Amino acid sequence: MKKSIILTQAAPVFFGASRFLSSILHARSRIPCPARAFLACLLALAFLPAAAAPLPQARRNARHEAGMKRKAEVSDLHADIVYKKVGGDDLTLDLMLPKTKTDAKGRALFPNGTPVVFYLHGGGWHGGSRYVSPDDAEYFSKNGLALACVTYRFAKNNGLTIADCVTDCFDAARYLAAHASGHGLDPRLFLAYGHSAGGHLTLMMLYAPPEAFPGDPAHAAAKFRFAGGVAFSGPTSMLDREFWNNEGWLAIQKNYTDAFGSAPENERGSIAKKVSPYYYLTKDSPRTLLIHGDLDQAVHINHAILLEKRARELGADLTLWRVPGAAHNFKGKRSPIFGAYNHLGWDTLRDMAREAAAKNAAAAQ
Repeated sequence: MKKSIILTQAAPVFFGASRFLSSILHARSRIPCPARAFLACLLALAFLPAAAAPLPQARRNARHEAGMKRKAEVSDLHADIVYKKVGGDDLTLDLMLPKTKTDAKGRALFPNGTPVVFYLHGGGWHGGSRYVSPDDAEYFSKNGLALACVTYRFAKNNGLTIADCVTDCFDAARYLAAHASGHGLDPRLFLAYGHSAGGHLTLMMLYAPPEAFPGDPAHAAAKFRFAGGVAFSGPTSMLDREFWNNEGWLAIQKNYTDAFGSAPENERGSIAKKVSPYYYLTKDSPRTLLIHGDLDQAVHINHAILLEKRARELGADLTLWRVPGAAHNFKGKRSPIFGAYNHLGWDTLRDMAREAAAKNAAAAQ
């Protein structure tokens, strides 16, 4: 909205300038030829449509800029890649390719292409940013994995829903799959991780069929496969209040309205089920690690418990690390992993990539 106001206020300036330049160009006999050419360029620029701009949540502050500088030191950073355009907005991601690609003996860590780990940020689907710590980029770079940090649109009772957040994340994956060869990536080795809403989006990437969330038609044919992921404190059902213990995020009406819009209640329920990872889990779903605090007041531990129960029933490859004494952000007087949970996730993602790469190589023989 703010952007459209700025453009509206600027319109009279552009049109006034164009009329002024036009009147000058009509006085051709009094203006030297080089000056006329320069003014003609200005006149053309006055009528150019406004360029697309990054989403507000993709803008960087001083701390983000310092982090980007560090990421460029520890990885091969490709910043602000536009993975799709929506209206006047550029949807962007940062791709950090690894600097380490071989082991101590000079053998390729991943001979058939670099795995990609997608970082999907939290923030209740209406806040947060993709600017993860440079420590994440450094870890993955040293272990031969690429890191892709994604900006997605927010659901804030603005005509968008959580389904649009999921679609954007799939479009980021589709974009990198379509451009995999140019970056030396293996689209069969995609992984994901995130906390809270990012944990939910991670599970959606792992379990939901991409065709259920069609987005940018330019990359609709791109093929990829998620090999695994780590979800920290992530919601697994947006439909069932049992998962939320009848409290927490889903019990707040504003959250529900932001997430699912002003559609009738029956339509909201349909959207809620569509964006619930629980209903997509199958025996063949990618390997998953859930890390969840048992004192989580925002996303109740029931989310992890009930998904893990369902995985056991199906025979799916899912592990739950239930953290005693830990709240939503893993803080707590007796939390055993605050400050260390990220490292546990990183190691698991590295091992998932190695395991999947070995399986792919064996299948190819």
